[in-house]
Amino acid sequence: MASSVVVSSSSRSRSALESFFTPASVAVIGATEREGSVGRTIFENLVHSSYHGPAARLNAMPSELLGTM
Repeated sequence: MASSVVVSSSSRSRSALESFFTPASVAVIGATEREGSVGRTIFENLVHSSYHGPAARLNAMPSELLGTM
């Protein structure tokens, strides 16, 4: 008699959704010091939100933005 293991897809999906909605860290690609840019706006919203985990901004031109490098 063959045995089989049933993996609940709901537990796997829940874990993936939790990872998406409550990330351990966040990176914003393209956050510049240029006012009005999409990357800066997203980074500003992230910094001023209730999220308190590590937030990194990735940009080819390093500069300071909102007290972060």
